[in-house]
Amino acid sequence: MTRLSTQRKNKQTKQGTSGLDSAAISSLNITSVDVYDTLDSLPMTGLVEGTKALVGQNLYFTEGNGWYNIALVNKVPTWDIEPDATYTIADSATPLLITAKALDSDNPNLINQSSVTDSAQYMVTISNDSSVWTFTPKSADSIGIEVGAGNLTDSNGDFVYTFKWSDGVNFVSKAVTIAYNPAFTGFEPSGISVFPSAHLDVNRAHEVIRFNGDGTVLMAWTPYGFTQYFQWWDLTTAYDISTATLNNSKSFDNTSLLGTVGYGSAPAGDYRRLESVDFNADGTKMISGSWDTTNVIGTSPNQDYNMRFAEWNLSTAYDPTTHSTFPTVYQGSTPSYGSNSGVTENSWDAAHTEHTASARSCYKIDWEGNGDYVTLSYHDTSGGGWQVVKYETTSAYNFSSVDFLNPAQILFKTDFTSNPNYPRWFNDEGTEMWFGSGGKIYKATFSTPWDFSTVSPSSVTALTAQDLKRPSSNGGNNIIGNTFKALHVEPNASKIYVVVEGGFDQSGNYWNNNTYGNGNYAALLQFDLS
Repeated sequence: MTRLSTQRKNKQTKQGTSGLDSAAISSLNITSVDVYDTLDSLPMTGLVEGTKALVGQNLYFTEGNGWYNIALVNKVPTWDIEPDATYTIADSATPLLITAKALDSDNPNLINQSSVTDSAQYMVTISNDSSVWTFTPKSADSIGIEVGAGNLTDSNGDFVYTFKWSDGVNFVSKAVTIAYNPAFTGFEPSGISVFPSAHLDVNRAHEVIRFNGDGTVLMAWTPYGFTQYFQWWDLTTAYDISTATLNNSKSFDNTSLLGTVGYGSAPAGDYRRLESVDFNADGTKMISGSWDTTNVIGTSPNQDYNMRFAEWNLSTAYDPTTHSTFPTVYQGSTPSYGSNSGVTENSWDAAHTEHTASARSCYKIDWEGNGDYVTLSYHDTSGGGWQVVKYETTSAYNFSSVDFLNPAQILFKTDFTSNPNYPRWFNDEGTEMWFGSGGKIYKATFSTPWDFSTVSPSSVTALTAQDLKRPSSNGGNNIIGNTFKALHVEPNASKIYVVVEGGFDQSGNYWNNNTYGNGNYAALLQFDLS
């Protein structure tokens, strides 16, 4: 505590160079108040302890030896620019800026004591410059990882940011709700660019396209007999295949990713005839759909193989070449080497009475809805065409809880005005399914998320589809050849990818003029969405 025993010290006090602890004030015997026009008029002799003096708007007191300045009133900070009660982050590419400015007439140096709910750390990155806050959204893939890890309940949510300014005693604050839906919706097939923005020559007509968690790795592969052709591409710009470089150390030709494992043990079986794989939210696990060639059903020419579904640990996230030797979860028949869930050809047919399926007709296994579902494409061997079947999980990305003998719903070609082919993609919200058929890209919409019974046939007519076999008005070249094998939509990057067999660029040249010398004129095309 500073004692003022001279007029000079009194003037310094008026300028704010000294103060008093409120605890000390409470111990003094303050008895009276005198009013003075100036600091110089304050008496310096005959001082009585507890005497108060008011000079302008400033209050002083004496303990008998000098004068001390204390605040008469500690004014409460007020909003100069008050934030709104709610905000919405537009998309994953657009930061949200919020200005929240407070004023205090007796204290220009307010303290920022703002805070945020825990969920925000998984959805946005927050920075602050003076009275302006920037909320930079994280990608949908990143948020999906956090959902899978249990840090968020779903990918569409909100958090509360409390803006608070304080003078050390009083404060002004406001709790603001910020909503963020990272998924892009509303794209239409008609918004596909006339020509691809980039393409890659590929060694086979790959049936599976997968990105890693941040879009810097593209993987594509296709079954070939009991082996696979697999290509790994590193991308310097996320989701832009024009920046791709083939990683030869990861790629392979005519080699089996999965093999025959576990004879004499629980996971025994043959996983070589791999049809499709997908990853969990953080890429540490991989699920696969394949044929079990050790369990032949029937005799030629009608013999078939039993299906096998499995989950594998990955020592490196999103790298299928680092899979565990044995599956951690497996479902499928192992008649000679153990027992498991009992998914056999007969039990499959019994459970899926709406169709006649064969083991080798099962394609395209996927996690959906942030791990709440597994979908499987298959072919109705009775002539019904391609179908999509949906299974539910009891917890996100819990593959052991998938009951392949108890489908939740089946989507048939008869649900559409066109015939869906097996390349298809669902958005995480379960409101859209994109698919290809007859050289066209279609989108089906569901009025109730993940309810196949609410599909809208009007959304999949030829009028709303995008024909990738361009007419003469758009160059006259058959861009996709006869058909395409794989399809993937990346909403956050506003792009759609397809793998084609043959086809020409806008100059009339083959996409793949036998680049690999194997007679396969296949290419992976990247189209922009608007």
